[in-house]
Amino acid sequence: MKNFLTRTLFVITTLFIYPGSYGQVKKVEAIGITVSEMNRSVKFYSEVLGFKKVSDVELFGMEYERLEGIFGLHIRVVRMQLGDEFIELTDYLTSGGRRIPEDAKSNDLIFQHIAIAVSDMEKAYDRLRKFNVVYVSTTSRLFISMIPMITILNSFIFPMEKGSPNGT
Repeated sequence: MKNFLTRTLFVITTLFIYPGSYGQVKKVEAIGITVSEMNRSVKFYSEVLGFKKVSDVELFGMEYERLEGIFGLHIRVVRMQLGDEFIELTDYLTSGGRRIPEDAKSNDLIFQHIAIAVSDMEKAYDRLRKFNVVYVSTTSRLFISMIPMITILNSFIFPMEKGSPNGT
């Protein structure tokens, strides 16, 4: 009960001191992706997709255990940049965690994706083939975009699952 009252007081105080600021999202700082083999993932994102490594740290200790709710936590986090966007790859160096089911589909709650814009889809597709990237799509697909200023998008889908040469 004491913990609940402390949190409630904090929220009320925050709303009073900073009215209107509680719901204003300014930007997405980074997309987090959990990986199983960091070195392979960094190689894929940098050599195949063109990301640049910004930082590479290992984190452990009680504050991180409490934050993630995992006893004995030890993680490696690599922050990578492509243009103005960032991803953070996290490798849990301690044992545990569940694998993505092999029969996972796009409508499963565990499904995740990121979209990377390219100026020439055919060149991008050829680059993925050059690196023997495992893919889901048999060809690129055209569809109408819901993004303002872009009317047609070309998409190509490749999985990021354990065991694929795609990096995770």
